[in-house]
Amino acid sequence: MKKSLTLLALACLTLAAWATDLVIEQTDGTTIRINTSGIKRMSFAEPSQETQTDWTYESLLAHWALNGDTFDYSGKGRNATNAGANPCAGINGKDGWAMGFKGNAANGDEGGHILLPHLNLAEYKQLTISLWVKEKGMENLDGEAYIFFGDHFEGCLGIAHFYNKIEFLANENTIQIPYRQEYTDNWVHYALTLKNGTISGYINGQLVGSQAHALRVAGNNAALGRHWWGKTSTSTRFTGCIDEVRIYSRALSPEELTALSKAGR
Repeated sequence: MKKSLTLLALACLTLAAWATDLVIEQTDGTTIRINTSGIKRMSFAEPSQETQTDWTYESLLAHWALNGDTFDYSGKGRNATNAGANPCAGINGKDGWAMGFKGNAANGDEGGHILLPHLNLAEYKQLTISLWVKEKGMENLDGEAYIFFGDHFEGCLGIAHFYNKIEFLANENTIQIPYRQEYTDNWVHYALTLKNGTISGYINGQLVGSQAHALRVAGNNAALGRHWWGKTSTSTRFTGCIDEVRIYSRALSPEELTALSKAGR
């Protein structure tokens, strides 16, 4: 708890010029030290409606920038809830902060994760889920979801790393791509689109598969780094960082997804 409040304390409190150094521990065990002696005052307010007019902000249902926080930067007020994640360096170290997760091998919610608000995604005829992931490992070989909505058995939507495969999930319709070692400890852009009765999966802007789907999202559960809400247990197995999570109410074009995947390079 102390580590997870470190950045929040930096952002929300007024700091005097004589404040001590700030030390942030990353998921790989290394630390970042920031000299705060020259900071006179710093305050933070919940983000307001985005003012950008470029295509990346059109049709946004939610935008969790994960810039050391879990606010929704789309202006829709769909803020997420931090459950043990800590700040880490953002996409390739050039895009501010991301959020880091330390998984737990045992079944349970002790591993770091972020709870997302309920979105009735099944009401949309088109959708895009886009996010950046820097996976360091899975604490259980069964794997874990990067992002997940619904119930794994009754109806779900998401992107996951299960059983050494990247999976783009829409109920029983799943696109499975072998997980590559090059994905480990590197930022990878994943996107899932739904359009005209088809689910498509993209990795780093490249189409990796398409399949017919019948979208059904059961229940209100949604999260980053978690996919299972059992009656007595759950799972939080992912270790790594996640950044720039966006949900759109339309299917982005292949050209748009390529541009989005290059934005953090």
